[in-house]
Amino acid sequence: MPTIELARQLPEKTLLETRRSVLLSYPVYLRHMQEYVDCFEVVSDENVRARLGTGSADEDDLHAVASALEQRAWYGVNLMHLQFSAGCSVARIADFYLTSIGWWETYGQYHDQYLTAAGRPGEVAHMPLAEDWYWNAIRMLSFGLLLGHSAEVSRLVSLWDFGGQALDGLLERCVAGLVYRTDPPPDECRNHLPYFKLLKVFSAAPENRPALMAQYMDDWYEASRREPYYRSHTKGRDHNFLGYWSFEAAAVSVLLDIDDSSYRDHEFYPKDMADFGRASMREKVADAGDLGAGIRLRCEAGQPCPRDGEWETPAQANSRRRFKQGEVMPSVGGDYGQ
Repeated sequence: MPTIELARQLPEKTLLETRRSVLLSYPVYLRHMQEYVDCFEVVSDENVRARLGTGSADEDDLHAVASALEQRAWYGVNLMHLQFSAGCSVARIADFYLTSIGWWETYGQYHDQYLTAAGRPGEVAHMPLAEDWYWNAIRMLSFGLLLGHSAEVSRLVSLWDFGGQALDGLLERCVAGLVYRTDPPPDECRNHLPYFKLLKVFSAAPENRPALMAQYMDDWYEASRREPYYRSHTKGRDHNFLGYWSFEAAAVSVLLDIDDSSYRDHEFYPKDMADFGRASMREKVADAGDLGAGIRLRCEAGQPCPRDGEWETPAQANSRRRFKQGEVMPSVGGDYGQ
C-alpha cells in the first residue's frame, strides 16, 4: 500500500523536544503508532478486494470486511490526534485528512452492503452520534473545519445522516451554512457533557463569547468524565491516551471568529490548530477577493444565520439588513421560495 506520510514514527528525541502534550510518553506513543501502522498495512484496499473476490460476497465476509474498515477509520482519526500531541506540523495532519475521510466513506460503502445482506438496510448510521462514536464525529468535524477542509464537511455529514438518526445540537450548528438542512438544529447534544455548554456560545452576543469559551475550557476536562479519553493517562488506561485536547472549542472559536487570547494558552486548547484554521479562513477570503467577489453564503428562512453580516433576499426589494450568527432567518413571503 502507498506510504502514509503521517504514519511515520517520530524518533524519541524528536518527540520529547516537540510534543505538545507533556503527558505523552514515548513508549505509549510507539505502541499506538505500531498498532496503527499494522492495521493500515493489513486493512488495505487491495486486501479488501482479495477477501471479497469477484463474485457476490456473503454476509460473513461483508461483516468481517466492514469491521476491519471501521477499525482503520477509527485509527485514522486517532492518528491525527496522536501526531498533533506528538508535535507534528498541522500542515502534515491537514494533508492526511482527505485520506481519513475517504477511509470513512469506504467503510460506509461496505457497512451498507453488510446491512443489506443481513436484512437490515439503512438500520445503523455509518457514524453513530452516541457514546464513544460521538467523539469520532466531533473530532472529524473539528479537524475538517480547522485543517482547511470545510468544503468536505458535507461528506462527513452524509455518514452520520445515514439511517436517519436523531441530529445533534452542536454538530448541526457547526455545519450550518455549509450543508443544506431543512430542520433547525436541536437544543440538545447527543453526548450531553461537556458539549452542550457550547450551544450557549452560539446564541450569545459576540462580545460575551470569549468569556464563555474561557469558562468552557476551565470546565472541559472534569465535564468530560463520561468520555472515553477521561483519565486515560493513568496507569492501566494509557493504552487509550492520545493527549487531552478540546478540538471542538478551537473549531467553534474559529467558526465564530472568537478572540481566543484569554484562553489560548489553556493546557487543553489546541492553539496551533486554531491558528492554522484562522489562517486557512483568511486565505479563502483573500482568494475570493482576488476573484472580485466576497464570500457568499446561503441560508433559508427558519434556519439560524451562519455568520454575522449583511444579508438580503431576492424575494423582496430593499431587504438588506444585518443579522447576528444564530439569529433565525425570517420568511418574507412571496412565490420566490425560501
